[in-house]
Amino acid sequence: MVKIALQIKATLECVEKLYTNHAYYQWFLKLKCGSCGEVSEKFHDLTEAEKVPQKHNRSETNLLIKCKLCSRENSMDIIEGSNGKKFEDVDLSEKEWVDYDEKNQNSVGIYELEWQFVKVK
Repeated sequence: MVKIALQIKATLECVEKLYTNHAYYQWFLKLKCGSCGEVSEKFHDLTEAEKVPQKHNRSETNLLIKCKLCSRENSMDIIEGSNGKKFEDVDLSEKEWVDYDEKNQNSVGIYELEWQFVKVK
């Protein structure tokens, strides 16, 4: 199966993160073990909406994987940030966007937006 990734490049002004606001958006990530530092060979997929139970306690997490090298279980959760203003439904069709963050009294913007789809291994 061929995997295609979307690569995004942009100049950000007082913008900390670009992300999707859809709980079922599927992220494909290569991960590094928190214990031995081994980087996974394959991509792991996770979504904010899907939870899996952890084996050693009663909590749930968005992703639970076992390192092939040291056998340690690693988990990952998608959490919402709380810094600054959250801008939703940003239209990037014109390849730039500007607004004002009243909470931090700063102009914010995304400029020189470029994107491409690439085949990943």
